[in-house]
Amino acid sequence: MKVEVVSREILKPSSPTPTHLKSYNLSLLDQVSPPFHVPLILYYQINDSDASSSKSVRVLCDLLKRSFAEALTIYYPF
Repeated sequence: MKVEVVSREILKPSSPTPTHLKSYNLSLLDQVSPPFHVPLILYYQINDSDASSSKSVRVLCDLLKRSFAEALTIYYPF
C-alpha cells in the first residue's frame, strides 16, 4: 500500500491543560522500559455512500482535528 502525504499541520490543544492534570506518575514498568515508537496507521472504511465527496472528506478531517485538539487538552502534559 502506498501512502501519500497531502498536507502537514501542527495541532495544538484547544485549551490549556487543567492544573490537576498537569502532573502524573509513571508506573515502575514505564519508568524502567526504554522509550520506543511503533509506526502504525489505522484505516477505517467509510460506510456512508456519499462520504467519498470532497466536502464530506473535509468535514471528517475538520472533526478529527477538533477531536484531537480536545484530547490533547486532557493528555498533553504541558
